[in-house]
Amino acid sequence: MSTPEFAKQPKPTLKNIAKELGVSKASVSNVFNKPDIVSPELKEKVLKYCEQVGYAGPSVTARSLITGKTDVVGVFLCDTLAFGFTDPVASQFLAGVGQTLDLHHASMLLLPTSEAHYQNSPIETMPDSFILYGEPLDKRITERLIRQSKPMVTVDFELPMSSCRQVAIDDQEAAFKIASYAIERHSATQASCPEVLILGLRLNEGSVPGPVNMQQLFEPEFSVSRKRLDGYQKALSSKQVPVKEDNVWHLPWLESEAIRTMVRGLLTDTTRTVPDIILCMSDKVAIATLQVARELNIDVPNRTQIVGFDDIESAADYGLTTIAQPIFEKGEAAAMMALGLEAQENVTLSTQFVARQSTR
Repeated sequence: MSTPEFAKQPKPTLKNIAKELGVSKASVSNVFNKPDIVSPELKEKVLKYCEQVGYAGPSVTARSLITGKTDVVGVFLCDTLAFGFTDPVASQFLAGVGQTLDLHHASMLLLPTSEAHYQNSPIETMPDSFILYGEPLDKRITERLIRQSKPMVTVDFELPMSSCRQVAIDDQEAAFKIASYAIERHSATQASCPEVLILGLRLNEGSVPGPVNMQQLFEPEFSVSRKRLDGYQKALSSKQVPVKEDNVWHLPWLESEAIRTMVRGLLTDTTRTVPDIILCMSDKVAIATLQVARELNIDVPNRTQIVGFDDIESAADYGLTTIAQPIFEKGEAAAMMALGLEAQENVTLSTQFVARQSTR
């Protein structure tokens, strides 16, 4: 069998393209890397020929050796890669990052959470800067990124580095506000002190759901959930509402079916009192809880009030009282900082309290 003619052609490179066109290798390189200093005639000539031979320009690695930049921003989610596309909060954040990078002709590299991914392929060396959306549970990942000595933007947590900037909201204040509202609504119709259940997310390193050990909580500067818990506790304390330790639950995951199974067990446990207020640290948890409450014929909000956090798109469909945070704008701000296009100062965005039918 004869070899196809196209397979006999040498792979196009800067060197052989320059030779064919009778120009210097630097001239061809400038067309791709420094187009502003190249004449329109030369640019057209080079690009037309490159299109004919299927040459798209120097590789990212080669270009970075010349310019010192790849125009790539590494984005790290503190979960699986799939989570970025299936979770409504993470996907909205990535949309904000992506739109900003599109506008500035930069690319996004979504980085995995497992240390094993980096053993044979040090992909963390490629980006010019990093965005970390939540602190990596595996500290070795953080250490890898820090070793790159490149600009870093953290979202919803802090890193004690001079080259690191932060984008966040005031989670503690927002949690205080929504918990206070639910308690006040209860007090308006009931004389008794409310029974409160808190469904928290990743409050410690445990992989099993259950009542949280208050001695093993993450520190607030590294955990959104801890900040929200502090806000809830501050509100409860200000209203003289005690909370039993076994009414503060740690959820290590966000899968809806698993949440419903866990909540169903809690609300049908005969050794427990059905809570008057359920404070959920995310809308996904709150919506799963609302679904179980309806299944069990628990009257929401007259018997039990349920609140969430985030204001994802489906929250309005369920009539969920929640905190609306600017998720898309978080992504925009983080991308602008990662590109060095915004004042390199920490950014705190505003939230909005949204009252709906899940509270009285």
